[in-house]
Amino acid sequence: MALLEDRALGDPVPVRISASSLDLDEDISGPGAATERVEMWLVAHVMKVHRFSQRAARALVSAGQVVPVVDGLDELDATDQPGYASRAGQALRILNGYQRYRSKAELMVTCRTEHYQALTNDLTWVEGSARVEIRQVSDAQASKFIMDATIDRERWKTVLDTISSASGGPLALALSTPWRLTLAVTVYEQRGNAGFLRDPDQLTADELGTPDAIRDHLLSLFIPAVLYNSGGPYDPGRTHRWLATLAGHLNQNASTGRRFGSRRLSSTDIICMSCGQLLVTEDRES
Repeated sequence: MALLEDRALGDPVPVRISASSLDLDEDISGPGAATERVEMWLVAHVMKVHRFSQRAARALVSAGQVVPVVDGLDELDATDQPGYASRAGQALRILNGYQRYRSKAELMVTCRTEHYQALTNDLTWVEGSARVEIRQVSDAQASKFIMDATIDRERWKTVLDTISSASGGPLALALSTPWRLTLAVTVYEQRGNAGFLRDPDQLTADELGTPDAIRDHLLSLFIPAVLYNSGGPYDPGRTHRWLATLAGHLNQNASTGRRFGSRRLSSTDIICMSCGQLLVTEDRES
């Protein structure tokens, strides 16, 4: 989004593309072959997602007008410690080959810090790149986010006081990421006809004495909070089971190396036939 905001007329366009969709069945590191592989990948993506004709998509990619933002490098392997021989390492070799051959197009790669560090420890990384890491949200930033995103700041006084008085404490650590702050506000700003459904003071309860306990508490309430005012026929319990089933399916892909045809499935691939069977099973149970 930031790249798009700063983009001038005629500059390349950043395009998000999943790392799992890159064909890794054959390890390619030569610049020419790697460039051909990446360009074919980008052309297919621009055609499918953005509805360009093959001719237009190929012209844009060949002219270096597409900046691939390769998302989810850490989702290519079941291990938290990928190395040179991993699928993530193989993807980086292809991308590095593409970079060595092309002078116009740049690229970005997103990855969890621990996964990328494991690759770096095995001398595998994006060549000629700057490494940017997202820092933890500070106590002041967390407090400002809550004050800006809530209706009645007085309801959040205990939470705000705890964050400021116990820096490094369980609550401050639990709310040190944008995602968990969003969870907290979504869960505790939920309103019904009779008023707010939950009191944010619950976040300071003794039984929630660790960051993980606070995280699990927020996650357990997130689906009911989102569905409360949706107006749809979705029951929170059934929705939770559906999502858990899909998550288990995706995790099995990553941990077992399952294949569909000639393609190895990643932790982001859903096979429609399998999903249909799973959802039919859920309906029958109900």
